[in-house]
Parts: sequence; C-alpha cells; structure tokens
Amino acid sequence: MSRRYGEEVAMRAEAPDKAPSKFIWRGRIYTVLGVLGHWRETLAVTAGGSLRETAHEYYRLEVEAGTAGHRGVYDVRYDALKQTWILVRVWD
Repeated sequence: MSRRYGEEVAMRAEAPDKAPSKFIWRGRIYTVLGVLGHWRETLAVTAGGSLRETAHEYYRLEVEAGTAGHRGVYDVRYDALKQTWILVRVWD
C-alpha cells in the first residue's frame, strides 16, 4: 500500500547533481539511508503560449524519520520548471 501526498519538502543534497541526503516534511527531518531507484520523466508543458519540454527527476528513497528511528520508503520528485521538491508517495 501507499499514500500519495503532492506536498513540497525542503530538500538537501550534497551537490545539485547528486541524490538527496535529507529533507524536511511537516517539521520533521528525514535522513536518506539509500536510493532505491531513480528515473526521469520528460513532459511537454505550455508556458507563455508556447510548448516546451521539462523534466521531472524522481527518486525512491529509503529514509529514517526524525529521532524515532522509523524507516520507510518515500518517492520524491524534483520539478525543474518550479525548482521545487515534492513528496509524491509514501510506501507502507
């Protein structure tokens, strides 16, 4: 099972072209233990009356939540057009 969210998160990575290392969601810090998957989706979007392509980078992450030590699998997406990170899904 999984739950979908679509909420923005504050992401930290060691370098812009590297996988995320930590993020903050709903006031809690999540530490990335490992990257389970990475993929890119290219989308056609309309902006200012013209059609252009943008890419979304997806990461499936194994994370540890806060100090409680709870582990889980989270899918996050980087929206290059908006330059934001979105929590897409949390797997049970």
